[in-house]
Amino acid sequence: MTIPGELRTAIREADGDLMARHRELAPARPPIGIQRWTPRRISALVAVFASVVILGRLIAINLSIVGRLL
Repeated sequence: MTIPGELRTAIREADGDLMARHRELAPARPPIGIQRWTPRRISALVAVFASVVILGRLIAINLSIVGRLL
């Protein structure tokens, strides 16, 4: 946790563990899941990669056509 030096000193001098107390007072929330390589994520990655390849090929074709017209 990033806090100013003066506040850090005051926290150290205070009685008890203030961070633990604040965590007790905070509302309950579900844990944040860790991102994993799921089939959905892999298929999205493949789709993006295929789109980039197709777009690159289309750009190359268009540039070659423009080159012939000039």
